[in-house]
Amino acid sequence: MKKQIWQKTSVSAFIQALLVFCPLSFAEASDAEKYAKPMAQATAEFEKGNYQVAQDAFLKLVTKYPGSAELRTMLAKSYKRLGKFDEAKGEFRAAIQCDPNFADAYYELGCMMESDKDYRSAVVSFEKYLELKPDSSNRRLVADRIQFCKGNIQ
Repeated sequence: MKKQIWQKTSVSAFIQALLVFCPLSFAEASDAEKYAKPMAQATAEFEKGNYQVAQDAFLKLVTKYPGSAELRTMLAKSYKRLGKFDEAKGEFRAAIQCDPNFADAYYELGCMMESDKDYRSAVVSFEKYLELKPDSSNRRLVADRIQFCKGNIQ
């Protein structure tokens, strides 16, 4: 009898621990499905050059789904296009916090750091991008940017 209680308790504890420490919950996977259509619409506006409309749509989505690195990166890109550079950098960093393996956020943050002449930070971001996306089609370009930044570190 005691053995059965212990087994039920240990299974229950294991499931609870799994839910706490699992990086992606079941809810997050379904969230991506929920925001797929509005994200596609916002992305279409971004691609048309309607950056303010896109920013408003992405901001609304990020408010509802703050844990999405993909949404935060798109919001950051719209901020960047609108000249809101501090907000853009903040959102790229937030995207990285949401998902430390979201390569595109590192690339975009690296570009901004390079523009700011913060070459050390740019190198770190670009190198992390290449680590996460070693087969990137723009690998050579990023490697060249890394060399440029390293050459300008004082």
